[in-house]
Amino acid sequence: MDAVLRCNNAMRLTARQLRGECRTAEFELEETFMGFKVVWDDGDEDDEVFETEQEAEAHAANEIDNYHAGAEVLHLSNPGDYDEDDPDDDPGYEVVEVDN
Repeated sequence: MDAVLRCNNAMRLTARQLRGECRTAEFELEETFMGFKVVWDDGDEDDEVFETEQEAEAHAANEIDNYHAGAEVLHLSNPGDYDEDDPDDDPGYEVVEVDN
């Protein structure tokens, strides 16, 4: 995690002011970190950003489980319109690293 300290005051600060003497300068702390997202083979990209690749993988596995559960419900509710779910037919995905 990188932290960037930026002074929003237009004046130049001396070393003494930077040590805490200057109380009028406004400082803003920006935190940036790399995160991970799930991108599906159809181009759909989940909005959620995960801190680790393992969290993103777990999210994708959960979504695939939901996909199969939904297909099973559709088949059971109307078997003539919806074929039985193929458990080997998982939607493809990729975990990508993004700036957050």
